[in-house]
Amino acid sequence: MSRRPVVLITGANGYLGRALASRLVKQPGVSLTLTDLALDGAPALHGGRVRAFEGDLGDAMLRRQAISPAPDIVYHLAGITSRQAQADAQASLRVNVLHTLALLEDLRRSDAPPVVVYASSIAVFGTPLPDSIDDRTPPSPTLTYGAHKQMVEIALADFSRRGELDGRSVR
Repeated sequence: MSRRPVVLITGANGYLGRALASRLVKQPGVSLTLTDLALDGAPALHGGRVRAFEGDLGDAMLRRQAISPAPDIVYHLAGITSRQAQADAQASLRVNVLHTLALLEDLRRSDAPPVVVYASSIAVFGTPLPDSIDDRTPPSPTLTYGAHKQMVEIALADFSRRGELDGRSVR
């Protein structure tokens, strides 16, 4: 890469997003783009290497701003938590699935497929959790949150199979 790598973190104001942004901003040459509904915990702008966009990933304009310049790596951490997903399945579908699919669609149009690291969840294995979980344990979500996480895992794997993204789902 002749230019500095561009990293996009969605959900950058959450616990993981803040920790990741704080660590990456210390890496010389990395350009960060941060998105979340609010970014009160975002690292300082570090000489123009950090761009911050507050808003909803359902907003096409926000997504366009966040992916220009095109990111090399995307950490997709944004979403509604398990408790919220159970309380409002429609909001979970909109935020956890549809907004994520919109982001993936936008990203696949990049000249070079970015690496997309998706924060999935052990919830894809259902409740109660099996005594042992390994790579052969089949997903069997019993809650809305787990079902929505599995839906995105499947979509990301399909984008990757087609060579449009380089996706990794992390549980």
